Amino acid sequence: MTANTHLPSFQTLWPVVAFVLWMWTPAWAAAPVPPSVSPEPPQVTVNTDEGLVDQPFMTIRNTGYFRFRSDLFYKADLGNGVSGFGAPLETSANNAGLSEKGDVLAGANMRLRLAPELSIGQRAKVGLVVDVLDNMVLGSTPDYGALRPDVPLVFLSDSQSMGLVDAIRVKQMWADWNPLSLFHIRLGRMADHWGLGITHNGGECLDCDFGDTTDRASVRFEIMEYESLWFFDYPGEGATIRDPYETFGQAHDGTQTDDVVRWGFTVGTAQARTEFQQSQRRRTLGKGEPIVELALRNTFTSQDLRVRTTLTGESRANTCAVANPSASTQDFECTELLDSRMSLWQPDIWARLEWWPSHRTHFRAELEATALVGNMETTQGLANVNSTRDFLAFGGVLQLELTKARSTYKLETGFATGDEIASGPFGTTFNEPNDSDFDGSAKASNTTISNFVFDRDYHVDLLLYREVLGSVTNSMYVKPSILGYLLKSDELMVGGELSVLYGHALKTETTPGGDHPLGVETDIRAFVEIPRRMRADLEAGLLVPLAGLQNQVTGEDAELSFSVQCRLTMMF
Repeated sequence: MTANTHLPSFQTLWPVVAFVLWMWTPAWAAAPVPPSVSPEPPQVTVNTDEGLVDQPFMTIRNTGYFRFRSDLFYKADLGNGVSGFGAPLETSANNAGLSEKGDVLAGANMRLRLAPELSIGQRAKVGLVVDVLDNMVLGSTPDYGALRPDVPLVFLSDSQSMGLVDAIRVKQMWADWNPLSLFHIRLGRMADHWGLGITHNGGECLDCDFGDTTDRASVRFEIMEYESLWFFDYPGEGATIRDPYETFGQAHDGTQTDDVVRWGFTVGTAQARTEFQQSQRRRTLGKGEPIVELALRNTFTSQDLRVRTTLTGESRANTCAVANPSASTQDFECTELLDSRMSLWQPDIWARLEWWPSHRTHFRAELEATALVGNMETTQGLANVNSTRDFLAFGGVLQLELTKARSTYKLETGFATGDEIASGPFGTTFNEPNDSDFDGSAKASNTTISNFVFDRDYHVDLLLYREVLGSVTNSMYVKPSILGYLLKSDELMVGGELSVLYGHALKTETTPGGDHPLGVETDIRAFVEIPRRMRADLEAGLLVPLAGLQNQVTGEDAELSFSVQCRLTMMF
């Protein structure tokens, strides 16, 4: 039996044949355009997704750096005991009989910073900042002693152990979600940086040690060329309660009355955060058009009650007996709340003008000014003693910078108000930890606190403010400097910088020498940098202390001090 095969008819196949022939028709076989008819202009397609990057749904981007620092300090204690930088141990009273004496302190430290970001699509991110061996002093954890009977003395040690120091420190962990193009939501523990960083400094510089991190929930709006950030922080929850039999369970807040509440908002010019936005900014400057940016931040802080810090021998309102006053946990009945009624307002304005009048000439002027205004009804736990305090302090910085070819000329000046009693990081505070020491003291009569302290990661020098005083406070300073490049390209930069700083105290009551002039410091720096890959710095600073750093108690003058510092940073 023979099967019948039915072939498709030509009427069925001709559309397919016509399509194949049309697809294979070469360009030269297209119908010619009559001479009398002009061809239509090509259609231009506008790319409305400019700035968006095509990438996989989930990606991990890891950035960070490895930093190695070596430094040497000569008489950073100034030789008269007024410096916040400690003197060598062999100069203490317990070691007075030693024949070995010295004025030099030297060492080296290192840090590995990892900052991975997990992108989930183009709308969500999860970030982490981890420091490994954070500022670990080399040789500071020798493996010897009671746990190593085979290594009874330190000079026999041939290894290092971490001991009680955390080898890995998680500094930040946050999530960012951009559900719509108009706003960003960010939650978690994150860096807090604003303006030049004199108050809120994220510690992102290659020589920074600390960095401000805050537990925050925030939303940032972007409309045209402006943006506004609204945030709610968790600076201090006070006492928390955890089930003693559930070590890994969830703790909860012990009371709402002792919480420190901080919220605020910013409003101003939108910042160039993405690579596309930064390229647009450079394009605008390259056309010779100046860019003016202005922003304002308002921060409000309040607290009703505070947890009392227990000290040995301190009188308490209740009769609870504390077995270990230094312990971080206490019995429920032993936690005492005291009146605080504190409120603070901190306005902070930032402005920047940048202008490139020509390819080889750049100008920048940047300003940050801030204030601290508020009051605290009760600073001590005394019922019959008035311990109300008002806060009124100011600080500000102005930076001017002019670049001509391979030379940059800088001028920076700043100020921070001072106080008659409170004197900054290494000085006295406005309250007494022990109530019995407050009544009748000089602090009791100091009802207005006016000292302002710069963030400790805002660096202006190597010695005077960074080491001796701890930060810029109760002073004004002027710092001219010049930066020059021997070689400057996208692949390699070699240069140096010279600066001279003069520090002047605003109030003499809280200076060691009871005078205004603090000192003159000259710093010099040489560097080699492969952009975004590696940087090596060699710095030296010489401090000439003046009358404000004399020791009025002993009558000793402050001595010359200098420092030599070397830093190698590998970035990725």
